[in-house]
Amino acid sequence: MTDDWYDTTAETIAAAGAPTQITNSRTWAISWLAAARATRQVPAGVDRGDFQDAALASAVHHALVTLAPDRTEQLDAALHQTLGGIPDGSAEDRGVAAGERQAELVLESREGDGLDPASVNAPFPVPEPAPGVWQPTPPTYAPAAQYGNRLARPFLLESAGQFRLGRRPRWTPSATGQTWPRCVGTVRWTARSARCTRRRPPISGSAPR
Repeated sequence: MTDDWYDTTAETIAAAGAPTQITNSRTWAISWLAAARATRQVPAGVDRGDFQDAALASAVHHALVTLAPDRTEQLDAALHQTLGGIPDGSAEDRGVAAGERQAELVLESREGDGLDPASVNAPFPVPEPAPGVWQPTPPTYAPAAQYGNRLARPFLLESAGQFRLGRRPRWTPSATGQTWPRCVGTVRWTARSARCTRRRPPISGSAPR
């Protein structure tokens, strides 16, 4: 189910996406954030799998139809196919309703966030030439792009716990009998060499490697 709607999202954006990549990333984020929220809480008394399948499909469908209306026919067909594989009943009905509701909430919360193409590519007033000052580059002399990103509203996690990784799972032994080594401290696992290597400290002011 998840794979089907992942592919549908990718196809939708490929066929009717925005000219700015960050806007397409916004479409992914809205659609799948709505799906995650819609499937988070399953009502009592309904089949969990059926509810979640219907909720995910409904959330992604509703968001994509809103953001890429030119693909409504294809998206409606995809939703019809998904729901056709779910038994009729309360789980399906409540899942569809939950998906639509969460999609509407996310869409509403992201309205006017400055990630539309016009806002992203806001005009950039080119300053007078000087050392270190950007100028249109020959031979095309194309204007600056994505100048408006600095004013856009980012997506934020609800809590740090959403991005907190648990303990690293033990690597499943392969046919060669390899196991996950105990890399601790300032070392890291190098898959290619199948060993732990010491991690060099980052240069001041640069991102850690």
